[in-house]
Amino acid sequence: MTVKNIQIGAFGWQHSGWVDTYYPDDLPEDWQLDFYSHHFAIVLVPESEWLQASEDEIEQWLEDVNDGFEFLFAVNQSSITEVVTKQLSVIKHKLAQNFAGIVVTPMQGNLEESDANRLKALTPVYIDDAGSSADEYTSCWRKESLVKNAEIGFITLKDTDTLRDVRASIEAFLEQSGDQQTAYMIFEGDSPSAKTMQDTQVVIQMLM
Repeated sequence: MTVKNIQIGAFGWQHSGWVDTYYPDDLPEDWQLDFYSHHFAIVLVPESEWLQASEDEIEQWLEDVNDGFEFLFAVNQSSITEVVTKQLSVIKHKLAQNFAGIVVTPMQGNLEESDANRLKALTPVYIDDAGSSADEYTSCWRKESLVKNAEIGFITLKDTDTLRDVRASIEAFLEQSGDQQTAYMIFEGDSPSAKTMQDTQVVIQMLM
């Protein structure tokens, strides 16, 4: 493994299951991102959260987070339209160095040429395709996938998963990693365990 740094984050920061468990019960909803950014350094923002965001809201995201915090943006393959890519361009411009890229998911066949052209201005672009659809883009990693040199990996916890299971996923992700300076592990699902995410950060420090 040659990756120098691996950051842990979630698919979204607004999870109902985090209220009163991860987020304090008296924490206002509009303070959640600030709170989250004190524990994690990356978030994958769902399309439903960023698509209608105003420029003021985007600027507020930037004000809410710690220095060095990064945003990834999920976009459905079927949603790659001129309107959507224009909104992503605005987001990229507003966030500047805090913009970590977009993740196209789910991939179902190759990108149309028109879609690929729209994505060129939004680099870095990652493809959640298990390594089978778009050779010109970097594929994301999932457990038991054949992807190599992925910078983004996904973890989906089952009720029976333990921290040992998560560690095995992290080790598998690191084993396939290339020589990038930074990689990201994103926890998916409805209200992923914030405690497990924090424990995973400790495990990563031990592994690195």
